[in-house]
Amino acid sequence: MSQRYTASPRRTLLGSSRELRKLSRHGIPKSALKRRSAWVALRISRQLIMERRYREAADILRFARNHPAYRHGWKMLQYTFRSHAGALFEAFRGYPSSLIRSGESGEGTRARRIMVLTVDPAAPPVSGADLRNFQNALSASKRGACCLVSIRPGNPSASVPGCGIEVRTAGLPGEESRPLTSRRCRIEARIPRSVPPRLLAIISEFKPDIILVEGIPLASLLVFLRPHVEMLILDMHNIESDLAARRPVQTSLRKRLSAKLKNDPARTRKLEKKAIEMVDRIWVCSEVDRHRLLELHRPASTIHVVPNGIPGPASLHRDIPKGISRGGDGPVILFVGHLGYWPNVKAAERLATGILPLVHKHFPSALVVLAGRSPAASVLSLAARPGLEIHADPPDLSGLYERADIAVVPLSEGGGTRIKILEAMASGLPVVATALAVEGLELADGEEVLLAETDEGIARHIVELFRNPEAMRQHCRYARNTVQLRYGSGALDLAVSEGLGSGFC
Repeated sequence: MSQRYTASPRRTLLGSSRELRKLSRHGIPKSALKRRSAWVALRISRQLIMERRYREAADILRFARNHPAYRHGWKMLQYTFRSHAGALFEAFRGYPSSLIRSGESGEGTRARRIMVLTVDPAAPPVSGADLRNFQNALSASKRGACCLVSIRPGNPSASVPGCGIEVRTAGLPGEESRPLTSRRCRIEARIPRSVPPRLLAIISEFKPDIILVEGIPLASLLVFLRPHVEMLILDMHNIESDLAARRPVQTSLRKRLSAKLKNDPARTRKLEKKAIEMVDRIWVCSEVDRHRLLELHRPASTIHVVPNGIPGPASLHRDIPKGISRGGDGPVILFVGHLGYWPNVKAAERLATGILPLVHKHFPSALVVLAGRSPAASVLSLAARPGLEIHADPPDLSGLYERADIAVVPLSEGGGTRIKILEAMASGLPVVATALAVEGLELADGEEVLLAETDEGIARHIVELFRNPEAMRQHCRYARNTVQLRYGSGALDLAVSEGLGSGFC
């Protein structure tokens, strides 16, 4: 029984809660089912405390604390005290001794040092890859000294204050040096030949034990990094060879001929295989990507699932936004993402030209807000359409989430897991999406998210949600509980610890 509770506590709690909610169809009061879910959370927390897994216990207790019957009860007070006291005691007696090298004479007191190597500057994070990179660095910094290094130039003074991460760059503004590789895959970043010497100088100064590399775009640097580090980890945001194979066929004859000659999917797969063979560990975003990678390459390296987490949890709303019950003239529909990335460009065009006109038939004043960095020209051209706003490179998204009623993610192409969905759920917005958009997130259709594949189906969900504020509010509660439990800071810290190695658990 105890193993059932602790083998995968978050998955167990979410699964039992979903099954309990189904019992309401048979006349059992929802209040009784919610109380039972909170009781299960208390039982799981108790078992985790007994196994000294205090941070996980504290995360599970948040779920139980939502129910008034247990919020101020003796068990809640007891378990809360034990979880916090246990965590403090382990920190006081040097639990971060797990950061210490073991089995090395003369260096047994030096904490591990972790470098996170990215294409673009990840501090401050805005969207997509930089959010994941920064979250990984933030979790790693809790276990040792962390340095966040970008290949493309950035502004070191733009780093997030108080995060304990050193921010560096190996690139120079306006650098015109020849690239490392002349025949690159589409996914490969253009890396000037002058970057590796500067990068190796940073490594010599920082002396990292672990380097976490942002995926296949930086594969050409692995040969330079391998001799200088104890552990090399490849963080695969996507399975790029699979993504390249699924990229839509170009329409023009010239582009089709160019794609045929370049054979980008085959090149990407070859580069991916070579990169995998050079590293010690591989990180992926989900179990779906893990199985996909095993099918494609069968790597000898250990694969760890490190999910995308909720970005900036401190800045997100603590309460379900009041806007969902105001019953205005029409919904404000929000889509957030890198608006220069081709799957997001397609999704933005679909939302503006296919879905919004269907919503306008019911709510003529409905508004679509597109927000993200580096909008493509085709996205900027959508601004002329009625009922559409574009916010390019927004410095902060909190105002847009506060204003929105519904988040819509109509992706039909792409890979990885979508931080934009986790961010919307944590912000208290209901999410309407395609199945591909939530791939790997393990969200329940009809509870945590509403799924549809056609423009008509997505528009219907938007209209029905906006017409029923109470159903929207209930949907938001389920979604928020799920995302905080599975993708909150505690879950991410644990996954990063396991991904870095046994000495970090």
